[in-house]
Amino acid sequence: MIFESPNETLCLPQENKRTREQEIVTYISTGHTNREIADALCISIKTVDNHRTKAMKKLGLNKAAELVKFAFNEGLVV
Repeated sequence: MIFESPNETLCLPQENKRTREQEIVTYISTGHTNREIADALCISIKTVDNHRTKAMKKLGLNKAAELVKFAFNEGLVV
């Protein structure tokens, strides 16, 4: 599945202020799989998983559902 990334750039260097972790959280929160995220951002599935894990650890979250709830509450998902 091909789709536009949240910052509307595919496979280009990240140039805005969003961190890659925020971008991954946004994708996850909108229902995309690790494979879809990896393909859209031109990174490996393992890198996607690492970013998700780091974000969850920083936020003190243990479940993906908690991560989705956080993303909605913080306005990362529109």
